[in-house]
Amino acid sequence: MPRSLLSALAGRLVLVAAAFAPLAAQAPEGFAGDLKFHLAYTPSPKDHLRSAAQTVGIHLGWGTPWGRVGAELGWYYQTGDGFVEPLGAAPAGMAPVTESHSGDARRNDLNGLMVRLTLQRPTGVEDLQWHAGLQLGGTRWNQQYFGDISGGYVATTTPNTWAWRDTYSGNLRQSHLGISPMVGLSWKVIPKGSLELNALLVNYQSATYVHAPGTAPVYKGALDFQGKPTSPISDHNAFPLDSVRRATRWQPQLELAYVFHF
Repeated sequence: MPRSLLSALAGRLVLVAAAFAPLAAQAPEGFAGDLKFHLAYTPSPKDHLRSAAQTVGIHLGWGTPWGRVGAELGWYYQTGDGFVEPLGAAPAGMAPVTESHSGDARRNDLNGLMVRLTLQRPTGVEDLQWHAGLQLGGTRWNQQYFGDISGGYVATTTPNTWAWRDTYSGNLRQSHLGISPMVGLSWKVIPKGSLELNALLVNYQSATYVHAPGTAPVYKGALDFQGKPTSPISDHNAFPLDSVRRATRWQPQLELAYVFHF
């Protein structure tokens, strides 16, 4: 290679190094490992989820000329409160739903593995840094449901009767790779510990089991727990017209985390 070309390349490398020198001087250097404990608060949760959420994760960071690049692997969990799902209407020709002797109980939760990718930079204040990034996952949906619905129910002492009766239950699970933006501040309070304050916009997808009352293909008599015949009842979970309703959500969260530095 001609010496003039080598000199030109060397000159360019020197210029590039000089351009990044201020960044490198400000950015943290080397490798770091952290254990993080997150507590999050959602101001207005949807889908009967609770306001509180928790995450525990392992974070690894690397110093670069642009700042510290980090990746955190953790488990996210947000539980929900039990609730009663509104009942639908029976089709024409069927006895109407007897709401006083029918019910559909539900409970939702959001959980799963998540990965956070962040870039951390100094703020200019000692021990105070800012960071921004994306959270991927942590948004596996689970809905538990149990329904017992009847039409034309007549309460008597021996025995109770109904024109038709549906029973169904299950766990509705689905995975969704939510991509959730985040930004925050990190304050090093002791040599081995920091506090973080983060703002997130958690993206998840809810799923709701929708039951169509009175639509079982067959209703037939059965025996109760005493061995006595009952009025017509469906086979459990035998409803081909039932469906699942999905909705995409964006859930703002404020999060406080304690970081233990290895």
